[in-house]
Amino acid sequence: METTYEQQRFERLQSCIEDYLMDQKVSPTQVYDDIIKCVDEWLAYHRNEMNKACHLKEMLMGHRMIELDEEPVEKSNEYSYAAHITMSDIAKFHRGNSQ
Repeated sequence: METTYEQQRFERLQSCIEDYLMDQKVSPTQVYDDIIKCVDEWLAYHRNEMNKACHLKEMLMGHRMIELDEEPVEKSNEYSYAAHITMSDIAKFHRGNSQ
């Protein structure tokens, strides 16, 4: 007869509990502390994974933190593309006469 996943999981838990209870050096307090430790480690792992996923979502939503060790992009102050335009040309443009 094929066992279900739920049955297999129960048997693994049963085996773990039996292992603790059969060890004469292990107290009920130690069993309790170990179970709490397992749950705490599980929570810590998933908290870290959740934080990583939340950080990624923030970045995807446009909230990207600036890396301080990156070199800043220098903006060019060159206007060579417009060097031939004079104030007179701008005034003519505003009057509607760009000739």
